[in-house]
Amino acid sequence: MSGSEVRTASRNAVSCNHRRALRLVAVLGVLTVVVFLLVGTDPNRGFVQDVDDGFLDLMVSARTGPLVWVAKALAFAGSVWVNWPIRVVVMVLLAVAVAALMVVGAPRAVVADARTQHSDTDRDDHQSGGKRQPW
Repeated sequence: MSGSEVRTASRNAVSCNHRRALRLVAVLGVLTVVVFLLVGTDPNRGFVQDVDDGFLDLMVSARTGPLVWVAKALAFAGSVWVNWPIRVVVMVLLAVAVAALMVVGAPRAVVADARTQHSDTDRDDHQSGGKRQPW
């Protein structure tokens, strides 16, 4: 078995084995409570801060200039200064498109409806021998 097959089999084993999944959820829940307690209590703050600072130092040392520039560009592209103007432009374009469809489509619908009613009347006249039905 290759590595991806083992991962897929393991993932399926957890999702099909409810006891294993329940144990996993219980362990993750306990670890979450432990982290909350470590962060929220005063005596542990120094320890947690040391771990946090160590992880930050590790991440800063792993940074590369081009990847940081790409990350900052993507962060700006997804920011409110880019996202909201695009949303406004799309809303305006959709409103204009709907208005144009209403202006062009409404007269066509009226004409099509009139043609349908006219052809129905002609068919009814033809079926009734030229005499109009009261309904």
